[in-house]
Amino acid sequence: MSIIDNNQYVPLSPKTPVEKKQKVNRLIAIIRKAPGYQSGQTPKLNERAKPLIDSSPKKGTISGVDVEVTPQGIRVSGKHLGSGYTSNVSEVVRFDKESGQIKVLAKLESRNQSVLKRSVKILENLKIFGLTETDLTYLGLPLRVDYGENGRIKSLLLSLQGQDLSEVSSGSVPLYFYSKELASAAKGLAHLHKAGFVHSDIKADNILSSIDDKPAQLADFGFTRRATIEKTKIGGASRFFAPETYATIDEMKANLGMVDSKSDIYTWGLMMRNLMIEKILPEFIPFSGSEFDRLEYRNIQPNDKALYGRVYYLKEKDQFYAFAKDEEYSKIFDRILSESRLSEEQKRALTDFMDYALSCTHIDPQARPSADDIAEFLTDFAKRTETITNGTKLNFGLDTSSSDSDLSNDDSYSDDDSDEDGYSLF
Repeated sequence: MSIIDNNQYVPLSPKTPVEKKQKVNRLIAIIRKAPGYQSGQTPKLNERAKPLIDSSPKKGTISGVDVEVTPQGIRVSGKHLGSGYTSNVSEVVRFDKESGQIKVLAKLESRNQSVLKRSVKILENLKIFGLTETDLTYLGLPLRVDYGENGRIKSLLLSLQGQDLSEVSSGSVPLYFYSKELASAAKGLAHLHKAGFVHSDIKADNILSSIDDKPAQLADFGFTRRATIEKTKIGGASRFFAPETYATIDEMKANLGMVDSKSDIYTWGLMMRNLMIEKILPEFIPFSGSEFDRLEYRNIQPNDKALYGRVYYLKEKDQFYAFAKDEEYSKIFDRILSESRLSEEQKRALTDFMDYALSCTHIDPQARPSADDIAEFLTDFAKRTETITNGTKLNFGLDTSSSDSDLSNDDSYSDDDSDEDGYSLF
């Protein structure tokens, strides 16, 4: 919940005689709704707020609320939205001193200048490439950059979006909801690819859901880089890398590889598959997620990598881990659907979503769809599934005592995604 309701306010006319009084009242309302507001700290709030309309740039605290006056407006600090390894995101309300208009934004601050500079550089390149303001609404890039002393970036102001797809609730139409949100983010990925960039960290956490009239966005460009034509250090979570990223086991251990747009598509497919297993399918039928958990293996022998769908190296453990081949996931998925009492329409829709996810993880990079193809498929799929509800979850018998996979072992392992800083963009 924002600390103010955007729809509650309308622009003020410059000719209104009581314009300044209305502005002051509006500013006071923002401060009173801000987190940390202390009503008894400054009883004469009106006298404290009124001078801010005409004052020069400065920072201060009013009634326990941080307020910053800039040449264009007044910023009131809102709630904390999230934190990363080096970054912090909070809500900020921007009050335009001239018009009285109010806009709620997200403020990104980071101890690592490269994180902030990277987003600014990407935005500059995308604009040079010819992307329009509408194109950029599908990407969580800066709307405004605040500079401090010596040209250092203090913070970035971003569009305030909904929760990321790993946290947001889909309601009663999960297939429609996720395909609609993913379609928007895929449009952003397509724009990124056309300009020669690879995102390199695609996951549900980095897709921010739509809110009001703003579409879902692909966000977090900490590992974004130009597509590589030679081996280089690769940033991101290695457990999600495409199989072709590393040519040899030694290069995998040294984290030397190559990435291009097809690498992103592979990771996109993994994200769709995981959303199906972890978020969508459980909305339709109860099942034991442990069946899929058994398809991840730890402490494998790297020379046996042909037995698996994907192998990765965890430096902290000095061990190799692996995931089963796609067909093993399909076997379990198909069996779960066949044993369910879902309608044929529901089964077909769930299967089509899963099948498309698996087409993105094809072992041959050239057989994978493009980001444009993904956006088109998901847009059409959303229209088709708009009325397919999850209905009532029905219990059915599942034998979870054994796995279909011949590769199954009981020593499964799942490491946390890495939030380490990215590498040089250019």
